[in-house]
Amino acid sequence: MKKVFMVVLAVLISTAFVTSVFAQAPAAKPAATDKPAAAAPAEKPAAPAEKAPAPEKKAEKKEAAKPAKTHQYTGVVVKVDDSVIVVKGKKGEAVYDIKDVKWVGYKDGKEVAAGDTVIVKGVEMDGKKVAKSVAKKDKKAAEKKPAAEKKEAPKAEPAKPAEKPAAPAPAPAK
Repeated sequence: MKKVFMVVLAVLISTAFVTSVFAQAPAAKPAATDKPAAAAPAEKPAAPAEKAPAPEKKAEKKEAAKPAKTHQYTGVVVKVDDSVIVVKGKKGEAVYDIKDVKWVGYKDGKEVAAGDTVIVKGVEMDGKKVAKSVAKKDKKAAEKKPAAEKKEAPKAEPAKPAEKPAAPAPAPAK
């Protein structure tokens, strides 16, 4: 039994040492002097040079993978063209690209007129604002919401004074 245990232990130890050798990177081979300059040794140093741009590519991918910042802008339409919409709101005028936009409350951009109140949801890509959806803001719905909120406020019941908690039970006698 002791011999079997020793053999198993020896196999485990040798496997641990062998696998650690395979995990190491191969050592660079020195250039042979008898081979011509255009042979494989000249190509090997070029391979690490090609790997250098890889971190730059990763950085570019990270920048490209960043999600665009989404935002919402509410205001009055100043101007509408085939490619842009200009909306004036509390923060000033905003120009949005509307090439691939979803219209909510409109069939298309031709129905939007100057003076309409709209809600523009979009993203900013490459310093340019791109609209994802343009929705018609109903004045009636806006008027109904504050009225509904005012009606709901008086319906709230006033806070009742807290009832006194029941007296604790007397301690049992010993």
